[in-house]
Amino acid sequence: YALKNHDRHLQMADYCFDVFTGDWIRALCSGASLFLYAKEQLLHPENLFAFINTHNITMAEFVPAVIKKLTQYCHNNQKNLKTFRVLVCGSDTWTISDCQKTIAICPLSAKVYNSYGLTETAIDSTYFDCRQLSKHKHLRSTDIVPIGKALPHAKVMLLNDALKPVKYGEMGELFIGGKGTSPIGYLENKSLSEQRFLTLEHYGKKIRAYRTGDQALLLPNGDIQFCGRNDLQTNIHGKRVDCLTTEAIINRYPGIEQCIVVSHTKNGRNTLHAFL
Repeated sequence: YALKNHDRHLQMADYCFDVFTGDWIRALCSGASLFLYAKEQLLHPENLFAFINTHNITMAEFVPAVIKKLTQYCHNNQKNLKTFRVLVCGSDTWTISDCQKTIAICPLSAKVYNSYGLTETAIDSTYFDCRQLSKHKHLRSTDIVPIGKALPHAKVMLLNDALKPVKYGEMGELFIGGKGTSPIGYLENKSLSEQRFLTLEHYGKKIRAYRTGDQALLLPNGDIQFCGRNDLQTNIHGKRVDCLTTEAIINRYPGIEQCIVVSHTKNGRNTLHAFL
């Protein structure tokens, strides 16, 4: 993100959330200023906007629920995030439609990124430059923003059930190795550590990698498209069905603002329930 000592970093995450660590290390270790904001006020966009404007915030990492409300407030009141130089969104899925609305209220010079990562791999492992969305003509406005490519410190692999690399256009499970991956695993939980932290081959070298449980698709240009959790998949009539993919399809229908799909098992039969 190339932060400088004149940057003013907004800090919104609770101190027990891993993003808090990312915020203060990013800001203070680059000589920038860190501005703490009360989490109780995060879903009050008028207050959040006033804080950003008053303190000339130049950098922040949002979760989609917060940036969506802030973006809507700005659109409704003809305001913009004129002070921003870098805006990051992560920790949850972000739709292309919501992302494009956020880009519209940022300066043309501002960098807008979608980030992806986990606590077990030192938070952010991949990033996607949201201003490159126009290059992905096949994606619809209701689809999820890609999570992009690996950050320099991370080694990201997309593997099939046989732990072999998938080809372009194929879905696989995300594995993350590199400097950010925990060297010891879960504290005092050897069995879980052995399940989730594996030794794998990456370009001819053995590395320690974390099994994320996240499904993803490898796009033709090498970007990664997040597709949901392994545990959000269910078997219906002999076919694997993903709840997030089903949500995305239903959300494309006119008049549907938001849909949540969950799997349900009764008398040994699996069904999907959609809540609109």
